[in-house]
Amino acid sequence: MKYIIISIATLILSINAMAAHHENGAHDHGDAMMVKTDQSEITWVGSKKFVEDKHSGTIKLKSGQVFFKDGQPTHGDFVIDMTSIQNTDMDDEGYRKKLEGHLKSEDFFAVDQFAEAKFTFNEVKSLGNNQYALTGEMQIREAKHPETIQATITMNPENTGFTATADAVIDRTKYGVLFNAENTDNSDDWFFVKWFKKGTATAKDKIINNDMNITIKLVAEK
Repeated sequence: MKYIIISIATLILSINAMAAHHENGAHDHGDAMMVKTDQSEITWVGSKKFVEDKHSGTIKLKSGQVFFKDGQPTHGDFVIDMTSIQNTDMDDEGYRKKLEGHLKSEDFFAVDQFAEAKFTFNEVKSLGNNQYALTGEMQIREAKHPETIQATITMNPENTGFTATADAVIDRTKYGVLFNAENTDNSDDWFFVKWFKKGTATAKDKIINNDMNITIKLVAEK
């Protein structure tokens, strides 16, 4: 009986010690570095499939953080302000505002309903030369899908911050952004999309590439 009482007491002390250890951060995944949104930027490019026509612009980060352990990123998350979509390649203010309004509408990102997009990564693979493959989940509108983004992450000399750059290609149709998408005019495989668009075929010179090209620059510090 005495042995049992001692064993129970030892177990309780061990549990308490583990809890205190966790509260003190011993089981965390490293130090958090917060993205400086005023120094970071995201640019986008969208283009048509069969004609030389494309537009570019910017969108702002709302927040972001990346955790580092032993000088290596471990996980992170970012929130994108979808209401901040802007066009930067059109000089005519009227056409520019019209395009921005269309991108914010239900045809594209429905920002009144889905004001934020998110990317959370929890798997990191080092590719050498400060390059990393960051794998996680992207959420745009109400859809969530796995994505891998290859980024170059350069720490500052004091290891108190970093600069990261990345080029990514996102298939918008996975996230329900179907306006004038590829294969909506002649493919039986896209019957649902035809039905969604009331069965009308999209003129060839109006078809927009499914892929969006995104360029990211992040600046962060502890």
